[in-house]
Amino acid sequence: MKDLFWTLYSKLDAVAQGLRVVYEVSNRIGLRRDFRDSSGTKLGSLFPLAEIWMPVQAEVRTLLNDYITDEEQGVASGRNPISSINEVLREGKYTRDRTKPVFRFADTDMKLTSKALREHENELTRVLKDTVPGLVQGSSESAVQATLSAVGTDDRLLGTGQHHRLLVHPDAFHVSVLFQPTLAFMDRIVDVLPSGLEAGRASSFVLDEFVLKVYLPQLEDKVSELFHQAVTSPDAFQPDTTSTKLSTQPLVKASVQLLALINSLCAMLRNTPFHRESYSRLILTVIVQFYQRCSDRFQDLVVLNNSRDMDGISHVALAAKWAQKSELIPCLTEMYNVVLDDNAVAKRLQLCRQESHLESSLLGERFVAKNELVQSTRNLASLASLYHSITWFATQLNVLKSAPEGVLSPTTPQKLEPLSATTPFFTTYASCVATERTIEAAFILGYGAKTYEQLSESILYTIRGDIRCRVLHHLDLALRHGNYRIVSEVSEPDPHIVDLNAELATCDDFSSTTLPEKERRFVFEGLSHLMESLLITNARHIRAMNMNGIKKMFRNILALQQNIKTIAQESQHTEFERAKRYYSFFSLSPSDLLDTIRRKQEFTFDEYKVVLDLLCGVDPSQGDKAVGQASNRDYNMYVIELHGLELETSVDDTN
Repeated sequence: MKDLFWTLYSKLDAVAQGLRVVYEVSNRIGLRRDFRDSSGTKLGSLFPLAEIWMPVQAEVRTLLNDYITDEEQGVASGRNPISSINEVLREGKYTRDRTKPVFRFADTDMKLTSKALREHENELTRVLKDTVPGLVQGSSESAVQATLSAVGTDDRLLGTGQHHRLLVHPDAFHVSVLFQPTLAFMDRIVDVLPSGLEAGRASSFVLDEFVLKVYLPQLEDKVSELFHQAVTSPDAFQPDTTSTKLSTQPLVKASVQLLALINSLCAMLRNTPFHRESYSRLILTVIVQFYQRCSDRFQDLVVLNNSRDMDGISHVALAAKWAQKSELIPCLTEMYNVVLDDNAVAKRLQLCRQESHLESSLLGERFVAKNELVQSTRNLASLASLYHSITWFATQLNVLKSAPEGVLSPTTPQKLEPLSATTPFFTTYASCVATERTIEAAFILGYGAKTYEQLSESILYTIRGDIRCRVLHHLDLALRHGNYRIVSEVSEPDPHIVDLNAELATCDDFSSTTLPEKERRFVFEGLSHLMESLLITNARHIRAMNMNGIKKMFRNILALQQNIKTIAQESQHTEFERAKRYYSFFSLSPSDLLDTIRRKQEFTFDEYKVVLDLLCGVDPSQGDKAVGQASNRDYNMYVIELHGLELETSVDDTN
């Protein structure tokens, strides 16, 4: 198709140059002193070049309309459906109709032309007979008239059929291939036609009118159709296995297809010097609408089951709420910035403690329920895939924003060469150009990219928050409902610990395949510190513990330790040494515990009191009501002594 148009326009260019020669020669003849024209034609207009040029313009419109406008999609058409070139090549029964013309001059009135030229033909014949006897025949009908008569019956000049047999099926995206030779031809025509000829000066309006009235409405429909196909298909937000050529992790299909659509619009923008604002509007429309679909997808993945209230409002997972908290966002942002910095180990630990403190204050005295988590780890995997696709999409928008200026060089008449252009689904993003001049303002694309980045941050913070909420949920159940006063030793950790490890392993699996290394490190950073802290602070929920229960707790710690070592890339907290030392106190007597505290105080008063309560047979979860149930008669004395130790430490700290 590209070769056809360049070849055809080169022929039309040659025709135009020939017509210009005839125009100049006829005008020079008309300027002779002895020239007489009985028809009364105005001097300088003996050859009606403007009238001859109009059918050429009509033919250009027809060609563009045939190959760009798909009339089968609703545009009125007088043409029968034509098989595409793929069908012609695939099935041998299709043969080229050699009787069909390549093009027609549909607006030419042959009768009027013959009448106007007959007198000039007779005069030309008489002159030729006098000056060169025998050159022309002496028949009553001159050779010129015979030729014109034959031409007058030529189907190519009749208006009986204004469309052509097509090489390929019409498509709006063919504009990137066809407009470049068309623009080059129009630029050449401006130089070929006389400077005073209005039709020649206004030749660019042929394309301008076509684009405005025919092409742009169809392009809008085509873009809308492709957009809805991309975002509404059943696998629109499923990973595209072929996208690994564009990214190390799979991208959702919709992001790949829509960026390819934007890339094609940019290729059109590059090849079209007019109505750029319309292409800009289409590009920005795709960007905004895809953002809305991504936001809706995010909400669908984090919404809770059966959570619709009386007003019809659905509630989202606890982690999604935390991701929007103004007090948490700065901490998470700083954590993300230093997660790969080997020199910021102390900073990361400080941020983890700050995050745990903020989460504890947001929870208060309540615990994380199962129905407050993201529905399944499969949804978490979808969130991770959506996050990576959005960040990749935002990166490509920044590429558009920062494209160098001066790339859009107009085609000159001296350089009638075809330029390569991308097809709608061939994503060569380096060739997509969009400067401040062509897309209204670069800050608009920058704002769009920033909006996508904010959404991606919320998704990433939600993934991290939900993993931490799962730790909070399962460890709370393991200590609140676990049995640690058992008759015989058990060989397995608590079932809730097993469930937690299984979910964390699943999260590790999908994060390894869907998230880049930095994001993967971020979602698991500080997880071991959180586990160790919860094992200690949630000990207050244990109702009773004996020696076999202590061994079971150490099995819990060992199971968590082995699992977290395969996930988190932290070395300082994966051993759970502090938790092991804390639960080792449960094997001591109350007096030995107090002696240990006197030598070194490592935990808080409340944490020591939990140990003392369990050693003396008091249920810490009952508070002061369980004091009278103590199995050790010296319990009150031990508590008073523990208070004294705490007071001494406080005094020492103030000094």
